[in-house]
This record gives sequence, structure tokens and C-alpha cells, in this order.
Amino acid sequence: MLPASIGARAARDGRAQRGSSIEVTGSFARCVRATAREPLLVLAVLAGAWLRLHQLGEQIVADDEWHALDAARNLRWGELFTHFGAADYCIPLALLDRLLMETVGLSETGMRAPVLAAGLAGLVLLPLLLRPLLGRATSTAFAWLLAVSPLHVYYSRFARPYDITLLLSFGGAIAAWRWWTGGSRRWAAASVACAVLAPWFNLVALPLSGAPLAALAADGLLRGTLDGRAARRLLATAGAIAAGLLLLLGPPLLVDGGTLLAKTGQPDVPGAAGWLSAARQWAGTSEDGVVAAVGAAALAGALVLARRQPRCVGYLLVLWGVQAGAVHLARPAFLEYVLARYVLVSVPVVLVLVATALAALEERLRRRLRVLPAGALAPLAAAALFWAGPLRFVYDGPNNWTNHAVHQYWYRSAGPWSFQKAAREADPAGFYARLGLFAPPGSLRLVEAPWSMASTENMALPLTQVLHRQWVCIGFVGDGSRAGELPAGDPRFRFRNFVHVGDEEGLQQRRVRLVVFHRDRLLPPDPPGEPLPDVEGWIERYRARWGRPLHEDEHMVVFDLGQPRDAASSSDAAR
Repeated sequence: MLPASIGARAARDGRAQRGSSIEVTGSFARCVRATAREPLLVLAVLAGAWLRLHQLGEQIVADDEWHALDAARNLRWGELFTHFGAADYCIPLALLDRLLMETVGLSETGMRAPVLAAGLAGLVLLPLLLRPLLGRATSTAFAWLLAVSPLHVYYSRFARPYDITLLLSFGGAIAAWRWWTGGSRRWAAASVACAVLAPWFNLVALPLSGAPLAALAADGLLRGTLDGRAARRLLATAGAIAAGLLLLLGPPLLVDGGTLLAKTGQPDVPGAAGWLSAARQWAGTSEDGVVAAVGAAALAGALVLARRQPRCVGYLLVLWGVQAGAVHLARPAFLEYVLARYVLVSVPVVLVLVATALAALEERLRRRLRVLPAGALAPLAAAALFWAGPLRFVYDGPNNWTNHAVHQYWYRSAGPWSFQKAAREADPAGFYARLGLFAPPGSLRLVEAPWSMASTENMALPLTQVLHRQWVCIGFVGDGSRAGELPAGDPRFRFRNFVHVGDEEGLQQRRVRLVVFHRDRLLPPDPPGEPLPDVEGWIERYRARWGRPLHEDEHMVVFDLGQPRDAASSSDAAR
């Protein structure tokens, strides 16, 4: 039984060049001031920012986030710049992690700051980039839909380069269109910079470095405007992009190209289930009826946009088609599982089309319902999508695992009933459920030790947190040589949610109350992985230091660090 002391002590779619538009080629301050004059856009940005910041500091670095971390601590500077790595780490993020390690120390905040910045910037910049093309109503509706997109929220909080790549590749493509349709040379420069940087962050964005120029050339040919001057402009832009790519990607392709080739041409071809899973993630919901409604709205938006701006809708669809086709032809490993993120440009393309449909529908409704406020439909649609999506379950109570695969890869598993059932299976002795009854949510901090940083092997911890609803830290039990662990006392690492079980000062600083030692996995890994390290030695040390365990069974042993030392000793002696 759990002592009562734990609970007590823890108490209008516009035409292309008409209507109001915000020009974002000026300074960032001008952009912010212009945005602040639009309350609906501001509210969308604030809602999106809250979703991206909520509980962010409590998120445990896990799974693919360790790729850049391991590369930063194991490779030299030159090796980081010239290798893709067996685990596909992001070169610029690994370089930044190494810089932080050798200066102020690496932490969860340092690792996630670049992707968070990209996610927050996208909430403002992408709607403003699209406004002269789509009009005020549609671009604001797009901002609302983007704000609640679970996939965009996820990759704004996950220390991997996908959201940075999305901002650069899609933003660069829109900048190229703005330049081609009469914008200044600054748009060309912005598109070149984005086309060069996006593949450096993630090579999967390489098709979107060339697709915009190919689409613009085709546009010029179809319209008969591709004269010698226009062709020279395109060739000069393409040359600048090629030179930049050669500078950044040439060294790793030359030195480590074999590693990259070994991961392409795999037999993994997504079937209907894979595409349906990706469609759920792009739409942001596990409800197939809602997915179908989002698809129908996107089709309706494409038809509306095709009547008003056929060149624009064609451009967007070319971007999507090139990226999806290139990924399908390359057939990288595990494509069925990574399809949604490798064709992440689907998110803004789909949301632009849905936003077009919403703005057109609102325009019709306002003709009939004079009382309907301008811009009211988009926030309502965003709220409905939020309600139908996984975020309301993911953010329900303390959750250190919002980035875990159980929440982010298969949205269907985020529903409350299947999630609770799986959680009970991960708590055979009922300890976590009893803890949830004794202690108010978020009143305690647990250390779980040991762990596996791979999500396929570490399913129990996010599931059991649903039951106990307390904050979690990861406890290291080794010298840092094991995958998913860091050496104790290393000043290069300043992670809040990692602590060595032998670091009593670190446990006190984090206000840890319970330390849970796992003798085995509560749920078997899929596929089977390495066994957990033996923790019996640590259990005996804790028994000598803290006395009788609060809970002990064949699966785990739990020590309460909050009980008085003399009481712990006497209870241990009595045992």
C-alpha cells in the first residue's frame, strides 16, 4: 500500500493583387507591427504558440532526438560537417549541440530552441507570405489551421529538423513565386537561401530545392513569357542554388555518400494503410470521417482556387507531387512509418486549400447571415479540429512524453479508451494506479530507471504516466557508455529531466520523491531489443541508504526519498 503521507505532502479570399496585404520584405519589426493590427491573426498566433510551449520544459529527450546528441559528443568538428551518420543526424543541429556542449552546456532547451523558433516563426511568416496570393481571409484562416495542426505542433517541439525544413522549403517556394510574379530581387535571394539551407538540415527536402524553378519555367512556357531574360534569371538562380548545395552537401556526399545510398531503394513501399496513417497525421485527426471531411474541403478549396488563381493552385500541387513522388521513388527505410514527415509539405498545402474553402464558405454565409462576424468560421473550424485531434488527450495532465511515438505516429492509439487499456497492461501490480489515487496530479516527481531511449522499447513509461499523473525524470544507472545514457557529473550536459541515480544532490535539486528501479520491462519491446541492465546493485545501495522499499515485486522496486531517515532505517531493521 501507498502511505497517505505521499498524498498529504504533495497537495475573403481576395484576388491576387487586390485587397489588403502585408508586405514582409521589410524589417522583422515592420512585420510584427503589421501583424499586431490584426486581432484574429494575433489570436491564431497566440493559440499556436501556447500549444507549442505547453509543458515543453518537461519533455524528455528521447528516440530520434538522441541522433544529434550522440553525434555531437562522439564526433569531432570536422567529422560532424562531413558525415550524415548511420542514424541520419542533422548536421547543423549536431554542430549547434556541440557548440553548446563546449560553452554553456547542452540542455533540453538548447536542443529544442532552433525547432521551436522555426515553429513559432512559421505561425507568423507563412500566412504573411501567402497573403498577397490568397487574400486576408484565406491567409488568416490558414494561420488558424496551422496553429492547431498536431504534426506542426509536434515538430515544433521535437529536436529534429523537420519543422525547420518545412519553413525553409515551403517558405522558399512561396518566395520564389513572389519573385517570379513581380517581386523584388530580395525574394529571389530569400528563395535561394532557403533552397540551399533546407536540404542541409534534412536531405529529404532536396526535391523542393529544384521543384519551384522547374514549375516556374513550365509556367513561363505555358504562358509564353519565358523569353531570354526570364530564362537567364532562372538559370542564374539555379546556379546559385547549386553552388550553395555543393558547398554544404558536397563534403558529406563525398565522404559519407555510401551511408546515404545504403538507406535508399528499400523494399518498404507504403500500402493503403501507410497512406491512410499519413493522411490522418496531415489532417490532424484519427477520426476517419473528419479526415474525409478535411479531404473534401481541400478538394473544394482547390476548385475555388483553380477558378480564381489557377497558376497558384497548380504551383502548390506541383510542389506536393514532386516531393511525394521523389520520396516514393527513393524508397528510404521504414517509409511506411516516416511517410507523413518526409512529405511534410502536405501540411501547408492541404491547409491552404482547406482555408480557401472556409473563406469562400464564410463569404457565402455572410451574404445570407448578416450577423455572422467576419473571420468567425476559421477559429470555429480550428476548434473543431483540435477537439477531433490528439492534442486534447496528449496535453491532459502532466505528460513528459508528448513527443513519444505512442502519441505521434498512430493517432488512433491516442484515444482515451485504448490508451487506458494499454496503460493498465503496463501496470500489472497496480502501483502506478494507486499512486494516482493517493497523490494529486503533478505533485510528485518520479525517477524511472533504467530506460531505453528508443520508443519501440520504451512504451510503458508514457502509458503508466496516464495512471499516476506525476512528473517523470529518467535515471541513469551506468557510466554513460550505454545507449541513451550520459556520464554522471559531466559539465557538458545540463539536462533537467536526466539524473544519475547515484547523484543524491541532483535528485534533491529536482525534488525527486520516488525512485523506481525496473527489473524488467513492463511491456516487451517491439521488435525485441537489448535487455535492461541489472539494477540489483543499485537496489541494495538504496535499501541501505533509504531503508525498506515503498513497493517491491518481480518487475520493479520503488523507494520513497521523502520519508524520514530514522523511520526508513527502523522499518528496514524490523523487516
